Amino acid sequence: MDGYLTADECDMVIALMETRLGRSEITRPHPDKEFRTSSTCDLRFFDDSTVNEINWRIARAMGIHLAYSEFMERQYYRVGQQFQPHEVLDVWFEHELKPRLRGRAFEVRFTDDAV
Repeated sequence: MDGYLTADECDMVIALMETRLGRSEITRPHPDKEFRTSSTCDLRFFDDSTVNEINWRIARAMGIHLAYSEFMERQYYRVGQQFQPHEVLDVWFEHELKPRLRGRAFEVRFTDDAV
């Protein structure tokens, strides 16, 4: 989507996320303390008019209410850090969610994000 964000909006979001990076978390204990080595920033609870407008814009483009939309998030990998798949999502989808759904259900990933 060309022109979806202005250059100023992009610069603002990147700068904001730079200040809020923290160690990426995993959702369940893992024996390897270095399993997830990246840094993460999410703007889930950040109250900023530009961030809020972009979140609404994303939700409208997807045709959903903001309450059902994903929040903006950034993953950052320094030299030597590694990407690890989010296997917990697969386990949750297959063993927790899918049995509660009617009909067929599929998990689709785009760079390890589920859709």
